[in-house]
Amino acid sequence: MYKILIVDDESIIVESCKLIIEKEMGERFTVYKAFSGEEALKLIMQENISIVLTDILMPGMNGLELISRTHEAGRHPLFILITAYDDFDYAKKAITLGATDYILKPINKSIVIECLKRAADMLDKEQADRNRISRYEEEHNRLVPFIEKRLVEMALYSTGRKNEISYYASMLDMDFTSGTAVCVHCSDGSGMSKVIAYIRDKKKCAADILASDYFVLLFPDDQKLQEQEAREQLETILSRTVDSFSRQGVGISYGIGDGWSDPDGIRISYEQARDRLRLAGSTPFSHTV
Repeated sequence: MYKILIVDDESIIVESCKLIIEKEMGERFTVYKAFSGEEALKLIMQENISIVLTDILMPGMNGLELISRTHEAGRHPLFILITAYDDFDYAKKAITLGATDYILKPINKSIVIECLKRAADMLDKEQADRNRISRYEEEHNRLVPFIEKRLVEMALYSTGRKNEISYYASMLDMDFTSGTAVCVHCSDGSGMSKVIAYIRDKKKCAADILASDYFVLLFPDDQKLQEQEAREQLETILSRTVDSFSRQGVGISYGIGDGWSDPDGIRISYEQARDRLRLAGSTPFSHTV
């Protein structure tokens, strides 16, 4: 059920429209009333109004200003204008402001019903589209961990899979043409997901837990940064991660590989990061290749 607001300074127009809507389409609409643009704007801000049926010419805030003020406030109901033949230029301007339809005075019952059915059908379609997008996003989010794991596995343990790596990276909205691999050892294996989430919040990357105390991060290059800037940014993020989790009693060490400039170079960058981690970390870690 949608909420519809009828706005007119003439109470007879408001009451007649309300009567028509409740009698003919009461199962689809809950009707609200306002007798000025100011009163209407307050209701629009307070209620989840889906359709506004408003007169154009009213004392104070007119229908055109009501549309503009509503949009400025971040609300976007469907607007249907009530207008007379003499006000047709106003109606055309209202269409440019986003009004979806107009009804000419004197009010005709069948036209009101037809107009509101079109509006309700538009809202139904918008809702169906939102539901479809929501389902797609849920499915995509469900698949992301599997896509990410497959991407990292191909990048680290396969050769000649450049096209597939690029394809999977694009599914994660990443460009793996160039980037840097980082290997991380975590003293508390149960907290690795939190560490990954902390780092990922600072910089986009693909991650995979490879052992009970060890994970890898693949950072695509930020094309807006110079190579040295990107390296320093990465060092800063990792350093802050170490400091942040050390205060929680979690020891973290890491190794950074040289940057790759081709997807086939990801494995080399990873092996460099792994070897540097072994040199940097005082605690041996369990992962072997």
